[in-house]
Amino acid sequence: TTRNAAEEQLRQSFATNPAQHLMVLSQELADEASPQVQVRELAGLNLKNHLTSKDNQQAQKLANDWMALPPDLRTQVKNHSTMALASAQRQVRLAAAQVISKLATIELPKVDANNQSQWENLMPTLLQAIVQPEATPQGMAKKEAALNTIGYICEEIAQLETDCLHAKSNEILTAVVAGMRTDEQDLNVKLAAVRALSNALEFASTNFEVETERTYIMTVICEACNAPSDDVKEAAYQCLCRIAELYYEKLPNYIQTLLEMSLNAIKTQTDVVARQAIAFWSSVCEMEYEFLTTDAECHKFIIGAQSFLIPVLLATMAQQEDGQ
Repeated sequence: TTRNAAEEQLRQSFATNPAQHLMVLSQELADEASPQVQVRELAGLNLKNHLTSKDNQQAQKLANDWMALPPDLRTQVKNHSTMALASAQRQVRLAAAQVISKLATIELPKVDANNQSQWENLMPTLLQAIVQPEATPQGMAKKEAALNTIGYICEEIAQLETDCLHAKSNEILTAVVAGMRTDEQDLNVKLAAVRALSNALEFASTNFEVETERTYIMTVICEACNAPSDDVKEAAYQCLCRIAELYYEKLPNYIQTLLEMSLNAIKTQTDVVARQAIAFWSSVCEMEYEFLTTDAECHKFIIGAQSFLIPVLLATMAQQEDGQ
């Protein structure tokens, strides 16, 4: 087929001159004058696929191949990718975010002779797009894209044994949480911020040790659980599930509010939100079940909540049986 022939041509191009091939892909991704949005998106996805693999050995080889390219070429590819975050086309912005997260996973853990990250200006660039966006639709679109990118990067870096994000964790959390505040009117930005926070929570251990910071983070998540968007509410409850897993011991001051809020969600919200509210208590239950076999302190939240939860869960099951 034509598609197979095109894919073979792309493989040959990469095999013949990988540096030039990656450069052309990044230029296509960033080319806002191009009328073919799908072509730009495919360029981004092809670029990403040359940087990573599900096979660990192949992923390491691709990372080494990337780092062996001339520094000025790598810089140009990275610049094109960050330029594409400001694209008017959503698919292009999402593709760029994926490319950047893969590049960041390769470069951020590596330092140069001055102990600087190989992509030292990436996080400041992303954070500026979030904290000081241009007051235009394009500025808000770039803010959303930057939040998506940070979320992807945190998700990727969390799987590596590296503390390369540690120095920036405060700034990342501050920027992400700012995108979740009630005064943030753009629901796409808010959704991107909540999802980014869910991935960034792994790096928030220092913040969760400080009560004022912890309470502020919990407050904005609870506010997001009541946002005028089911997607945002669902993502916010997913955040709470993650907090139950990572910071269970910090929940006592908030559990009463979380119980009342989740009971209301199970009773009154759409299925997709109600399911995540139930999932929060499933996460708490799993943690407390594990504590039965360890010396870790168990706060027995489930025992305290069961007399409230069980009737609501049974009523929900009865509604489902009635075909609702």
